[in-house]
Amino acid sequence: MRTSLILPLIVALCIAPGVRAQYALEEAFPNLPSFARPIEMQFIPDGSNRFIVVEQRGRVWVVDYDANVSTRRMFLDLSKLVAQNDNEVGLLGAAFDPNFQQNHYIYFSYDTGTSAQYYSLIVRYTVSTSTPDSIIPSSATTILTFTQPPTFPNHKGGCLRFGPDGYLYASFGDGGSGGDPYKNGQNTTNFMGKILRLDVEHPSGGNNYGIPPTNPFANDNTGKKKEIFAYGLRNTWRFSFDDESGALWAADVGQDLYEEIDLIFVGENYGWNRMEGLHCYPPSVTDCDTTGLTMPIFEYPHTSGNVSITGGYVHRGRKIVPLDGVYVYGDAGSGRIWGLTYNGSVVTSNVILVDKATPTYSIPAFALDTDNEILPIKWTNNGSVGRIMRLVSVGSGVANKDYSDLSVTVTPNPFSSETLINATSACPIESMSLTDVFGRTLRLEPSSQVTFRSHDFGLSSGVYVLSVSNGKRTVTQHVVITR
Repeated sequence: MRTSLILPLIVALCIAPGVRAQYALEEAFPNLPSFARPIEMQFIPDGSNRFIVVEQRGRVWVVDYDANVSTRRMFLDLSKLVAQNDNEVGLLGAAFDPNFQQNHYIYFSYDTGTSAQYYSLIVRYTVSTSTPDSIIPSSATTILTFTQPPTFPNHKGGCLRFGPDGYLYASFGDGGSGGDPYKNGQNTTNFMGKILRLDVEHPSGGNNYGIPPTNPFANDNTGKKKEIFAYGLRNTWRFSFDDESGALWAADVGQDLYEEIDLIFVGENYGWNRMEGLHCYPPSVTDCDTTGLTMPIFEYPHTSGNVSITGGYVHRGRKIVPLDGVYVYGDAGSGRIWGLTYNGSVVTSNVILVDKATPTYSIPAFALDTDNEILPIKWTNNGSVGRIMRLVSVGSGVANKDYSDLSVTVTPNPFSSETLINATSACPIESMSLTDVFGRTLRLEPSSQVTFRSHDFGLSSGVYVLSVSNGKRTVTQHVVITR
């Protein structure tokens, strides 16, 4: 059992409203079409410089990794199998096999069924070697499946990750409703409210997986599930392994009052539904037994729009040096992003990295690029528009700016002698230029509004490329001059 003595520090650091944001979001792939409810982005581990984007409703896309990419291809369409409820069911997770270059395996976690009865599955597919932009549908192999409590469309978890030990880890929520009415979190005879660990390389016992010998109930024959790695979790929507230390970080979505961050260890009980964060549950209980429970390393209350934690990653990239070793996470309700520093025994700081006074988006997931830099996934319009963002350092002078808010219009276009260039940006325009077909560049005085007269520069008829930058994002557009 691991206990925590950091409650006073947690209360003091949980929101830190006075901290000035030093970071912002910019679109990682501004020319790429938006996705519908994207919940996962992962690079294909074959050296091809491609990544997949997983949509909750069952579609998986493959994309070339290029900042200017504008097209995507269908990797796999599971929409006819996946439960179509825009709550917390659907296609919820993906993981490439550590031996992908040899076996070409990819694993998906999804829910099927209807509102009357849902089922959770982990299914393995094989990526085609002859057409590597597609998955072989007939290769589907069910690794694990179980029945969810009837009617509840929430708390299905669904995150999949391979650990540094080569085993497949999978999270499942408590099954749904509120307050864990079936007390699944504390019931070690089922898979709900748990993180499981499976040996998918060595199947045994009539299953398509084996049981790692160090799982806490691997040798238990009293009905406890041998697949369990840790339990007492409400809805661990996203977890991740630190590439450097191997530590397993999990963000567990709370009930009514608190969100929590846990470091997950084998065999530990994280308290739900006896505890919500560091507090007795239900709140009417003021003196509860915490014997045998492992406390979160951090919690924050439901204030200022914060209602649903989204787990991220310990930052190990080298482009944003101050974040090295910092756990970056967010909140799906408020859209805020924080950086938490933990020294191995206590949380030493929790700083708001990205804040908006009136959020218009949510952060349902995070990803990593090929340099291990943080890529938040951003939803607007209840998830109907999903974009892949990039966390960037912008300095203290331009805090709270969303660099994706750069758009350019040219009116009229085509034009003969004069046109108006309008640039809308959350921060100052740094550069403007026109380039002709021969690559010759004409630099303009940067401004949010420019009246451009072609005769001032002696430009002839033709097609030109207008380039506008705000320092973090560049937008290009063709303009046509006629005579």
